[in-house]
Amino acid sequence: MKLELPRIQRIKTGKRLVVAFEIPATREVEYAALILKGQPSDLYDVTISTLRRKRTTGWKSQNHRLNSHVMQIANETGQPFEDVKLFVKRRAIARGLPLMTRPNGDIVYSLTDKEPLAMSEADMDTVQCGYVIDEINILAGELGIVLREE
Repeated sequence: MKLELPRIQRIKTGKRLVVAFEIPATREVEYAALILKGQPSDLYDVTISTLRRKRTTGWKSQNHRLNSHVMQIANETGQPFEDVKLFVKRRAIARGLPLMTRPNGDIVYSLTDKEPLAMSEADMDTVQCGYVIDEINILAGELGIVLREE
C-alpha cells in the first residue's frame, strides 16, 4: 500500500534530522490503513523530493509546442491527433515519463490494447514534458516531417 502526498508543507520541528508533515484530512482514511498495515514494525519506505515546476502553458509554452507538433504530425500522416499523442507518450516512458496510476498505486491500462498509459499531460512537470517533446522531434525526424513553431 502506498500513500502519495504531493505538495505538502514541512512542519519545522527545531531539529534538522526530525521531519514532520501533516496529513490532509481528506487522506486520513488512507493514512490510517497504511499505519495499521505497518504495525508492529513501524518501518516505512519514504521518498522526499523538492517540488518540480509544472509544465509551462500558454503561448510559446511547452504545452503549446507539444500539442501543435503532435497536430502537425497527425495532419501529415493522416493519423488521429490522440493516437499520435498516445504513441509519443508511450515512447517517452523509456526516457522516464511515469505511468498513470490510481490513488492506490495501481497502474492504469488502456481499454483497447491493454498497454499501460503514460501519465496525464496535466500532471507533467517541465522535465517530463520535455521527454515527450524529445520523442515528438525524433518521430518527426523518422517520418521526414519538418516541424514549425506556430
